[in-house]
Amino acid sequence: MAIGALAALPGCGSVIAGATSPEQVRANAAAGGWEPTAEELAEITGLVPA
Repeated sequence: MAIGALAALPGCGSVIAGATSPEQVRANAAAGGWEPTAEELAEITGLVPA
């Protein structure tokens, strides 16, 4: 969720994520395909202090 949400933020050109196994690499790559709706993004960003 974090990768997709960060990638959806205006001005974000890329998201850097570490991985220690091939499974994590696959999960990180798949997470980049999720695009939150405007409502979901607003809810997520509301959880993070500005």
